[in-house]
Amino acid sequence: MKLINLLLFFLLSILLLSGCSENAKNIQKFLLTKENVHVYIEKQKLIVGNDEENAAAHFNLA
Repeated sequence: MKLINLLLFFLLSILLLSGCSENAKNIQKFLLTKENVHVYIEKQKLIVGNDEENAAAHFNLA
């Protein structure tokens, strides 16, 4: 029984450490520039102008 507990602890530790490491990071980092921000704002304004009841566009523009 002790061997099974030790093995489970070891496997769970490896799983936890691999999940928290930099290699598991799949999130793409975007560079925020003035141009990117202005393009995003213009897109949201266009959406709001075309569909004034689009709550998501109003929220994103706020």
